[in-house]
Amino acid sequence: DKTIKLWNTRTGQCIHTFEGHARGVCSVAYMSSDRIVSASTDRTIKSWCLNEGHEIRTFTSHTDCVYTVVRVDHERFLSGSADHKIKLWDLNTGNCIRTFEGHDMPVRSVAVVIPHDDDDGGNKTPQTFISGSSDDTVKLWNIQTGKCIRTYVGHSGSVYSVATIGTDRIISGSWDKTIKVWSV
Repeated sequence: DKTIKLWNTRTGQCIHTFEGHARGVCSVAYMSSDRIVSASTDRTIKSWCLNEGHEIRTFTSHTDCVYTVVRVDHERFLSGSADHKIKLWDLNTGNCIRTFEGHDMPVRSVAVVIPHDDDDGGNKTPQTFISGSSDDTVKLWNIQTGKCIRTYVGHSGSVYSVATIGTDRIISGSWDKTIKVWSV
């Protein structure tokens, strides 16, 4: 229905309905106590104010449906699209910081790899992320350089879901009816 709904988990009631996308909403990511971002088949991403219930900004750089958004930190997020690209965005300026290219088909899912407390001198800022695509692959990327570190091949269908277990394992779910666990 092209909307995002904020629900009260205790009462089950809808607190607010956010309207503004021209087509269906595919993904929502929590950014902070008062901000979320949403991805849509209308080729846009929007940021919203939870407290006041209004749209803050529209992000327009993808050339096809945007299937997924995920938080990197309180100022940045990633988006994956049917245009085969992943983009890193600045939440506050609306600027695309970097474009990651390497998939041959739509990007269906993205997940950040959260470092352990003792990695990188206690810095919890993610350095890598993974993506799943309709090209049947999972890719591991370096956020800072924009380079693909590794491509995981083994699915025989679109990869619709990716997740991490710590910093050393990746899980992928595919249209081929399998779930795979990969070592980083």
